[in-house]
Amino acid sequence: GWDKFSHPYSKKEFGKWELVLPPKPDNSPAVDHNTRLKVVVHTKEGERLYRNSPWAKYVTREEKSIIYDWVLWDPPQPYVVRLNFLNG
Repeated sequence: GWDKFSHPYSKKEFGKWELVLPPKPDNSPAVDHNTRLKVVVHTKEGERLYRNSPWAKYVTREEKSIIYDWVLWDPPQPYVVRLNFLNG
């Protein structure tokens, strides 16, 4: 149900672009944890390219596929790493 054109990027310095998505009405994140994402790029030639972000923190792929999907990793309850050392 995402409208690809509802939130355009704004151009920043040094070739960077920014997209700001406001939170949902209940103040939860605009994009849910474990959602597959793509960056949409419009070229000068009029092509529309769908790409993974080069800064994606988590990517996955289906078994036997060469195509990776960018997946938003933002669990509502972040993991806590606990290290247990055995004396012995």
